[in-house]
Amino acid sequence: MTRGGAYEKLQLKIGLKNIEVELSSELQKGTCLFDVVLKHELTHLALHRNVLKRFAPEIAKAVLSTAERFQTKQAERISEVLKDYTRRMSEEDDKQNALMDTTDSYIYQQKQCVQTEKSRK
Repeated sequence: MTRGGAYEKLQLKIGLKNIEVELSSELQKGTCLFDVVLKHELTHLALHRNVLKRFAPEIAKAVLSTAERFQTKQAERISEVLKDYTRRMSEEDDKQNALMDTTDSYIYQQKQCVQTEKSRK
């Protein structure tokens, strides 16, 4: 903050922190099921990144606009804006990922391994 409580510079970092994909130790590396589950989890990660990528420019624009309009209570108002976007992003993220986590999706993925095993015999 500078003179009069106004920000001279506003820095906003939007991103995902260190994300680790964890798979059950029951899955054996190199098996079809391991590969299918890993691909499934990496697709979830890609969806998370895509939602963030879609929202990031809008978030930055809203924060900057808010900072310019509300010079006196910037921090509180910016926090409110970010909470709203966090909620919206979370809802969109949940919606996108729920499309992958269906019974039909799991059955399809399991069939991939069954078909792979049959073709090897």
